[in-house]
Amino acid sequence: MNILRFSNTGDHPHIEKIFKKVREAVFPVALFNWPDEQIKQELILSGFYLSQAVNGTIQAFIAHRVSGDFVEIMALGTDPSEKQKGLMLSLLQNFVQNFSSQGLQVTLEVHERNSAAVSLYLKCGFKQVRVRPAYYKDGGAALVMTFLS
Repeated sequence: MNILRFSNTGDHPHIEKIFKKVREAVFPVALFNWPDEQIKQELILSGFYLSQAVNGTIQAFIAHRVSGDFVEIMALGTDPSEKQKGLMLSLLQNFVQNFSSQGLQVTLEVHERNSAAVSLYLKCGFKQVRVRPAYYKDGGAALVMTFLS
């Protein structure tokens, strides 16, 4: 059984470790290109929704920012040792249900070649609403997706 919750500042070192583990595990790099300084900045600017094991270990996160009537997902990641257990599916479904029930629109951007992420987002009810051509450093497009309940 996992605990789904919002983070506090005491969680930041653990979230930063997961960010770095995800960055090291993802190939090609363009699919999760988060330099250390950007990670540190995200820890300051974003809120985090977490999946935590009963023993207290943080297993997955969703970094997000609320602005007006929408929520933008900035990044998400699962500790590579915890992948393929359905943690992110459960976390993301709970996340969008929580915010959409408050009348907020949930949106995100994803690299067009990140097929695993796109598949997850579609499974959770996101739809592609537009494309930003040549958005990423490798020339790849960003798919802009919005949760539609």
